[in-house]
Formats: sequence, C-alpha cells, structure tokens
Amino acid sequence: IPPAVVREIAPTVTLPPWVNERAPTQPIGPRILRASLGPGESEAISLALELGAQWVLLDERPARRLAQALGLPVIGTLGVMLASKRRGLLPAVRPCLEALVNFGFRLSPKLHDLVLSDAGEAG
Repeated sequence: IPPAVVREIAPTVTLPPWVNERAPTQPIGPRILRASLGPGESEAISLALELGAQWVLLDERPARRLAQALGLPVIGTLGVMLASKRRGLLPAVRPCLEALVNFGFRLSPKLHDLVLSDAGEAG
C-alpha cells in the first residue's frame, strides 16, 4: 500500500506483517491530480497503474470511477470480504461488516442488506 494510505490508517490500525508499504516511483499523473481525490486514493491509483496491479482496493466512488476509466480493475472492502468468505478465508461477513459500520464505515442500509444476502447471511 502507498505511504499516504499508511498515514491515513496508522492511528487506528496495526498493519499485518504481510502488508508492504511501497511508494510510487513516478510522479502522480495529471489526470489523477485533476480528480481532486484524497492523497491515499491518488497514490493507490498511481501505484496500481505503475505496477500493473491485478486489483486496486478503493471504496470512494470518485476514486473508483477514475480508476475504472484508467483501465484498472477495482474492488472495494465489501468485495474483499465477500471473496474471502467464498474462498473459505472468512467464516462470516456479518461480524466484519458490523465492525466496519461501528468504526465509521459508511454504507447504505440497502447495500448492507445486499452484502449480507450475497454472503448467505441475510435475516
């Protein structure tokens, strides 16, 4: 993950040892800068382009749209949780989803219910 993301999450999260910090080696492109994204999103998109990343993890809609317009495959936090459950890496999505919401992660009630339904945990 890029340094700006580390700075954003460092006060509240201890990164697991398998997460590596890596700064983009190229300047952030003008199209990314013009999008007026936060530093974390800008660096994440720039690094993903530089590395030819298989996925870029973004949750904010403007960042997701820009990344997709630049040809990057995008996944969000909720998509990672669903994929983890499908692969047997996460026993249940509901506790993680509730923890995110309690931590201040914003999502609509409709999306909340859809994620739980997709995870087979509705009700």
